[in-house]
Amino acid sequence: MNRRSKQQRGAALILVLGVMAVISILATQILETSRQSTQAFKAQRDLQQARWYARAGEFYATSKLGDYIDKKQLALKDREVQFPIEQGFIRYELTSLHRCLNLNSLQLPEPKENAAEREQQKAQQSYTEAVWRYLITEHAQADTVSADQLIQRAHDWTDPDELPTGVYGAESSFYASQAPAQRPANRTFLLPSEIRYLEALAAEPRQQILPLICARPNDLAIAINPNDLQPQDAPLLQALMGGAIDARTALNIIEDRPREGWSNAAEFWQQPVLKDLSVSEASKAAIVMKRHYFSLITEVQFGVARFRLISLLHVDENKKTRVLGRRYGVNS
Repeated sequence: MNRRSKQQRGAALILVLGVMAVISILATQILETSRQSTQAFKAQRDLQQARWYARAGEFYATSKLGDYIDKKQLALKDREVQFPIEQGFIRYELTSLHRCLNLNSLQLPEPKENAAEREQQKAQQSYTEAVWRYLITEHAQADTVSADQLIQRAHDWTDPDELPTGVYGAESSFYASQAPAQRPANRTFLLPSEIRYLEALAAEPRQQILPLICARPNDLAIAINPNDLQPQDAPLLQALMGGAIDARTALNIIEDRPREGWSNAAEFWQQPVLKDLSVSEASKAAIVMKRHYFSLITEVQFGVARFRLISLLHVDENKKTRVLGRRYGVNS
């Protein structure tokens, strides 16, 4: 009898220990689930707060743009700004979109009714295509066929009709045969990376020109501000002048720029290395001293969240600023 009682007590002890082990495991899992839920909630909360901080940074930057239209040069303190905030920081980088070749300059304008104005349009378009052809063939080292493909397909990508331009143009029938199939946008370019959809340049030459191009929506001008150019932008000057200056001269022009920048286009063209050059009126018109388009990259660190906002900004002659587009990125 005593032996059976001892066996029963031993079995009960094992059962109790087993139940306690199961309860301990369940409690641990519940605590871990609760901890993960708390962390997920905090991460989501921090991310939402970081998003609004990014919009606040954008608002602050846009409030300053009116002062930058006519300013000779944008100082580093104008272009790169950082604010401390509780649990992190807001940082933004402002870039003028007048130190790059506008992809929308390849968009064909509506023909003018006046014959003289139509001739002026043709001369401007011929010059624009020559600038692009030089940049693609001389800087990116692509062949002339690739250059003509990009130019003509850019015309078709932005025009509303279904008629291919020239020998290398492409409309819906061409893009429908690609993998994956697509259609031309029939609108202004919004991003320079859209050139990959044109199926005109191989990857290497495309990567060569991407840092030198941009997309200014609804703006068909080249409009380069030489006060904004950096040493790596020297190929743009060569392209604007059709190769009339070499790479070293283009670099020297940028590096020897007056400390406060050139006051006007005439002063730029009166430099000793340029004043005797024979340049077209279209080439002279491509140099401007104003800024109307900007790219703004705002980064926020808040708590456990990192947030990135890329804004395309426009400021008109009345110094009224508009946000033309936003792209959001998250890195938690």
